[in-house]
Amino acid sequence: MSAILMAPWMVQGAITVFNKTIAADVSNYNLRADAIAAGWDGVQPLAATITINSGIVVSANNTSNHAFDTGAPFPAGSALALINNGHVIGMGGDGGSGGGSGVAGGPALRAQSALSVTNNGTIGGGGGGSASGAVMPTTYGGGGGRSGRTNSAGGTGTYNGQPGTFAAPGGNSTAGGLTGGDWGAKGTTSGSSSGGAGGAAVVGDSFITWLVTGTRMGAIT
Repeated sequence: MSAILMAPWMVQGAITVFNKTIAADVSNYNLRADAIAAGWDGVQPLAATITINSGIVVSANNTSNHAFDTGAPFPAGSALALINNGHVIGMGGDGGSGGGSGVAGGPALRAQSALSVTNNGTIGGGGGGSASGAVMPTTYGGGGGRSGRTNSAGGTGTYNGQPGTFAAPGGNSTAGGLTGGDWGAKGTTSGSSSGGAGGAAVVGDSFITWLVTGTRMGAIT
């Protein structure tokens, strides 16, 4: 079964109307690509409303991806809206290994065109991975940053770190303090090794009109 339920779309005069309800978890959602797949020609102005249901997680499966991206370009006269009743969450960064630093978390929402947002839920960047601790000759893998539906990896060492999940960042069951960051937050630093930076909650804020701000965890850029 598809992770996204398709709602009716139609052409009204010179405008294509595209309404969609995301009713099951999905990764790396791109509004423009999805509208084209549903039949939009990419030429007429698009009036699109995307609704994420309560309890649903739109997330990324890689720190280089955005959980929700409007895509671009859109013709003049287009109107895009996001109603988030669930979660839009970036990918968590992996924990550091062998005394190394943690990986930065990934971004959640990117707007590349004018977008109105009603955020009744949570928009959060992925947590940064924890640094790996080292007490020679023992190393402790860092915990992965809190993530979406794809877990971040714990770092390796004499004692491996734990993955970061949707529920919580990872730690290390043997060494205290090596915990990945919460959504949008930096992972733990250990000695000369740094925790990874938290991912941005929003990229392209200048394009966004916030009708409801809701909970945002991470940088707004």
